Amino acid sequence: PETGLDYQNQLIILEAIRSLKDDRVSCIFNTHYPEHALNYADKVVLFRNDSRTPLFGDTDILMTEENIKNSLGVEVAITRADVEDHYIKTIVPIRISKEEMKK
Repeated sequence: PETGLDYQNQLIILEAIRSLKDDRVSCIFNTHYPEHALNYADKVVLFRNDSRTPLFGDTDILMTEENIKNSLGVEVAITRADVEDHYIKTIVPIRISKEEMKK
C-alpha cells in the first residue's frame, strides 16, 4: 500500500493499518520494504529463494538477518534506533549475498 509514496504518506498509511488492530480488524498487506513488516506486522510470510515453502510466523522471530538474506538475496544488518520514548528497528542493506552473486 505504500509503494511510490513519500515518507510522510507511507507513515500515514502504515499507522492507519496499525490503528485497525485497535478495532480488532485483521489486515493483510504486501510490502517490499522489510522495515515496514518488521515495525508494523505481528505475523509475516517470507518467500525464500532457497525453498518453495514460505516461512510464516511471528515477525519478531522470523525477521532475522539470515531469513532476509535467504528471501531477498541481500545481506543486511538489523539495528535499532532509539527515538524519544520508544525504539524503531531498522534494516540496513549491506551487499548482494554471495550465494545470489553465484547465480
